[in-house]
Amino acid sequence: MINFKKTYSTVGVSAPAFLFLLFFITILAACILTIKYLYYIPPAIICISILIYSLRNILLGICIIIFFYVLILVQTLEITPVEVIFFIYLVILILSWFFQRIMVRKVHIIKEKSDYFLITFIAIAFLSFFPALISRLNMIHWFRELIPFITFFLYFMVKTEVKNKRDIVFILLSLFSVSLYFSVSNIINFGKLLSNIQYFWEIASSRQVLSEIFFTMSLILGLSFLFSSIPKKIKPFLIIFIMITSVSLALTFSRGYWIASIFGTFVLFILANKEEKLNFLKYLGVFTFISVTFVSFYFGNLTEFVGISLMERFPSLKDIFSDISILNRLSETKGIFQSIKYYFIAGAGLGAKFKYFNIIDYETVNTWYSHNAFLYLLFKLGIPGLIIYLLFYFSIIRYCIFFLRIKSNTIENSIAKGTAALLISMFFLSVSSPQFYQKDSVLIVAVLGGLIVNFRERYKLLKGKNVIDNK
Repeated sequence: MINFKKTYSTVGVSAPAFLFLLFFITILAACILTIKYLYYIPPAIICISILIYSLRNILLGICIIIFFYVLILVQTLEITPVEVIFFIYLVILILSWFFQRIMVRKVHIIKEKSDYFLITFIAIAFLSFFPALISRLNMIHWFRELIPFITFFLYFMVKTEVKNKRDIVFILLSLFSVSLYFSVSNIINFGKLLSNIQYFWEIASSRQVLSEIFFTMSLILGLSFLFSSIPKKIKPFLIIFIMITSVSLALTFSRGYWIASIFGTFVLFILANKEEKLNFLKYLGVFTFISVTFVSFYFGNLTEFVGISLMERFPSLKDIFSDISILNRLSETKGIFQSIKYYFIAGAGLGAKFKYFNIIDYETVNTWYSHNAFLYLLFKLGIPGLIIYLLFYFSIIRYCIFFLRIKSNTIENSIAKGTAALLISMFFLSVSSPQFYQKDSVLIVAVLGGLIVNFRERYKLLKGKNVIDNK
């Protein structure tokens, strides 16, 4: 068991202090998002203070980046002063890590094939500056689209900074804290909107669509931990966490994420051993009962109408060729294909836009955004960018499968199993959702990918011994 009263040498801060810091950042972020652009000096002072402290404790800085990244950037439609402050913090932390690990300690960070693939992809993203410049694109838009790809440096930071099981716990706490924040916020916001509706159709229109991929991640990773041999004292809290994030996932009314979550859970079940499959069946009824009880208690008399609205989203899949949202995606795909044929070799560059006829608004729009992540990379970064990214992506999945063959009933095994199921589901989801370049998705791939490669490198060093120090 982990002693939460100890001070962790890697992080440099006690667990209670770390959790308090997460709580404080949550409140601060909520205030920033609620009271738009009111005060910039206090957040700047706080960020600078945290930056100075985290320069000595890179792992703490990584955890703060994970938590702060989505809370500040995910909802912004333009570059704001708060976003600039955060980006400066991110870049300085990356540069500090680079100087400490590479320039001073001479640590070799490029070891695995996935490392070469990812660093090449990041280079291609930066080099897209030239086609963007030649085409006279808005360079602010180029920079804005580059930010998610800069986040991939967290992959290298995680794989070099994680030293033991306690470090993994801090990383996972940061990811799950973000998911819990959005889950609770979405459920509360939906409840408020639900209390003011007058018509049945308004239920679905009140859906909360913020950071759905975090809910999918929490469900799949949470189940992976729940089915493994974790301490019984933790399981009740884990069940409650999965229940909250699953309810929030349902309230998004996002069929793509529903299907991805169900498919990812199925893949997880296939990857599980016999004992874990039995645990899955055992907890399925308990989990369903708790979720239904919670929804019934929270929404009261409106529970039945919420349930009907949720069920009506699936029958609409039968009318796939008459669904207006799907027809609009097909129109968008046709539009981006028309632009790809001119730029498929080198790419048009980040910040490039394409035109398509928006069926919903009934007008031709000029946009940089594509729901199809494959076509986005092909259009912006060309064939090299798409192929290199997919090579990196599948190399992480391959490492996960490899690790499942040599380890069992460990935290590494649970993470590898959950990561494999999640990435496979995200791959298919990317046809209709921007998983390859969406900020929160990139963050998840970078952090979990870094953990997987960390496990792989430590296993290759220790050869048959425990990959993670369990002290």
